[in-house]
Amino acid sequence: MQNSAVDIQQDPLLLFQVGKHPWAVELNWVREVVPAKGIGALPNSNPEVAGMMNVRGEVIPVIDGGDILNVSGNGGSGGNRKVLLFTFQEGCLGLLVDSVSRVELTSVRDHSASVADPTTGFCNQRFVSGLAACGDSESVPVLDLSELLNFITAINRANTDQGAEVA
Repeated sequence: MQNSAVDIQQDPLLLFQVGKHPWAVELNWVREVVPAKGIGALPNSNPEVAGMMNVRGEVIPVIDGGDILNVSGNGGSGGNRKVLLFTFQEGCLGLLVDSVSRVELTSVRDHSASVADPTTGFCNQRFVSGLAACGDSESVPVLDLSELLNFITAINRANTDQGAEVA
């Protein structure tokens, strides 16, 4: 007798918070999580750019999670904020978040049907790749890092045209 249940792939996700909103990101993208200390502001940069930080001799651009995701309010205390460091083929990028809670093994589903529902509370749908079923019933948006990288590349292109590169 064959098993009729469909195997659902579960992926490890890092759960974090921006403002009062929970988010998730695929753990395989995360290089490390560091305290948000020593972020130097960049004059005349886009509002989404929190600045640059030096991590063991590597200068890394940091994007403000609240600005990029259109989330108001600070869900974490200033001294406890974290920077998620992501490594791409193009280099490294930091995302300033209010807190990091845990790693959870869960499944991610397409969000296209749920995104139109105003009760989901999505902030910036552009950066949502799916929904993760976390905890008992909580659906958490999963950050689309490819789209985030495309956005940063567009900022760089615009700034380079004006004579100042961000990342």
